[in-house]
Amino acid sequence: MKNIRNLKIGFIGYGRVAKVFVFFLKKKGFKIKIISDRKMKKFDNIKVAKTCDLIFVATPDKEIKKVYLEIEKYLKPNTYLGHFSGSLPADLLNWQRKKKNIHLFSIHPILTFGDFKKAVKYLPKTYFAIEGTKKGKEVIKRIVKKISNKYFYINKEDKPLYHLMCTITNFLFPILYFTFQIAKRLKIPKKVLYPLVAATIENIFEKEIKQIITGPAARNEKEVINLHKKMLKKYFPNYLKMYESLTKTITKIIE
Repeated sequence: MKNIRNLKIGFIGYGRVAKVFVFFLKKKGFKIKIISDRKMKKFDNIKVAKTCDLIFVATPDKEIKKVYLEIEKYLKPNTYLGHFSGSLPADLLNWQRKKKNIHLFSIHPILTFGDFKKAVKYLPKTYFAIEGTKKGKEVIKRIVKKISNKYFYINKEDKPLYHLMCTITNFLFPILYFTFQIAKRLKIPKKVLYPLVAATIENIFEKEIKQIITGPAARNEKEVINLHKKMLKKYFPNYLKMYESLTKTITKIIE
């Protein structure tokens, strides 16, 4: 394959990830032939399979296998077919043995897509995990290099553990939600916490965690911890167990 920009590209599913990818692919001169999504008037997965050389399945994980089965018999020889799942392998249906003329790949950007503008801002700085067949990996690598040039290969057996690594960051949401609830009760705008949170995140990636953990749990200040627990019992009893568990975890990290 000489010029990957000549590939006819199709998307099945047009959610947050797909919208950002379509934006970048068009920006880089790629041809988006068809987009098929249940929420759109032009919903035709079969047409995508019959027409396109490179197909991105951008549906929720639970629907990917169903889509593959739906389009299986309509795929053209030497089609490049892949998905964005961080946990599922490229070869969902053991096609690598049965259909050697279909080149499979999975591509997972290590980024959150909750906000379109921020995703567009950070995608060129984002690393991509790539897995699949030899030709599938090769073509998707060439596309990624046009977007960010940051990628690595991962074994399909390791994908569930890899995905766990990525999704653990979701635990930041309940912790910060808890923090903002306290701020709300104190009538303090949450924006005052931004420098604290931002500096903490930067420190985490620049230094060893043991070197930068601060607070009463790190210093084993039992009187302060008990005072916190007293306030939690009074105002936020549903967060008490989480506070106790995280406090113990910090203590173990220090030890």
